[in-house]
Amino acid sequence: MTNAAVPANASSATAVPLGTDATARLRALLRTFEGTQSFHNFTDGKVTSADKTATRYMISITTGEPLMLSGVPYVPIRFHGQSFLLHQIRKMVGLTAATFRGDVPPDAIEVALRPGRIAPIPMAPSCALVLRRCLYTPYERKRNAEKFSDRNSVHFPESDAAKERFVTENILPHIAQCEAAGEFERFAEALSNYTLERKEPSVYFGMQQGVGAGGTAGPAVDIDGPASEVVGANPKKSETDGQN
Repeated sequence: MTNAAVPANASSATAVPLGTDATARLRALLRTFEGTQSFHNFTDGKVTSADKTATRYMISITTGEPLMLSGVPYVPIRFHGQSFLLHQIRKMVGLTAATFRGDVPPDAIEVALRPGRIAPIPMAPSCALVLRRCLYTPYERKRNAEKFSDRNSVHFPESDAAKERFVTENILPHIAQCEAAGEFERFAEALSNYTLERKEPSVYFGMQQGVGAGGTAGPAVDIDGPASEVVGANPKKSETDGQN
């Protein structure tokens, strides 16, 4: 997360990296998502809590060391779980930022995970969501146990250095460009106007210029980026690890 995470009454010009207490509070909010829960409020609105597809398993959510991009502080967040819904990660970041800033009540995340429907959650800019790798843990476990000793690994650690170079030289500058273009500022404005109560007709925050769709399916993946990290795939077969 970037300036959108600072208190609503603070200007972007005064944004600074989170201190120890603020980081602990952010991590506590993120841990609310962990475990097996219904994420019907974190997708396109067609899914209800009664739908089995809404149930997702989040293994862990962690934050990384703050980094500066063009003078703007970012906090990396990693979501490690199994299979994500459309928009799920971006809406998780959106509601976390709104709660952290004080735009919504402190228990907003808990409310959103309950069976009822809330107003559509503002989506964090898509440019900060980055897929880093795929995790085929069950396959690798069996292969290492020599059940598939004739098969090669589908993890490629020898490519890690090249991937990190690509992130540093291409992806992070792109995220900084999104900030300069005002994407995160528009996101913060949406947070300031957001309430949990549904309105009819409801306004779908996030469907604004520069905001796209996203989702993961299939093998586990590792996603990385200066706003948060993500993980998702078939719950029975793989995991996904990523960052937004």
